[in-house]
Amino acid sequence: MKNLILSAIFAVVAFTNNAQVLMIPGTQYPFYSDIIKFQESDLYGLTEIVSVNKYINWNIAPPVLNEKLVQQNLLKSINIVRKQYGRKPLKLNSEISNNLKKSIETNSSIINTWTTYGTFSEFNYVRQFENKEAKFCDYLFDVMSITPELFNELINSKATSVGFYYKHNKQDTTYDFAVYIK
Repeated sequence: MKNLILSAIFAVVAFTNNAQVLMIPGTQYPFYSDIIKFQESDLYGLTEIVSVNKYINWNIAPPVLNEKLVQQNLLKSINIVRKQYGRKPLKLNSEISNNLKKSIETNSSIINTWTTYGTFSEFNYVRQFENKEAKFCDYLFDVMSITPELFNELINSKATSVGFYYKHNKQDTTYDFAVYIK
């Protein structure tokens, strides 16, 4: 029995020492995600996003996400990220959100805004989760965290408010997402 316990302890210590912590590039912060990981790509030094779930079938139609539920989960998701790194939660600023909406709809820009355009196939990253909409919000901020400048914006200790814009474009199966942190 004593040998069995010692063997178990040795195995845990060996596993812990061999586990590599994934760091956010250009920072001293660990990357936390139960959805994606990233790696350097051979192609032009770009970062490749890889699903933690190795068994995603990318050939089947992505799950349908409720656009309103995604919008409702964005604030909670960004504040979870901030909490992981010891930052205070942000408050939603509807004026910023309205400005982002106008900006996207008129193809104008607001400086210091992170905007992305993606396809519905990215919904497959959250296929296995019960609350897909909330996990998709986590995915959006995980992707944002991979770039040091965007990550530092996410965890800016002086930031107090945030605005979002998120919309499904069903005709071309894409989505638009914009965030401004103030």
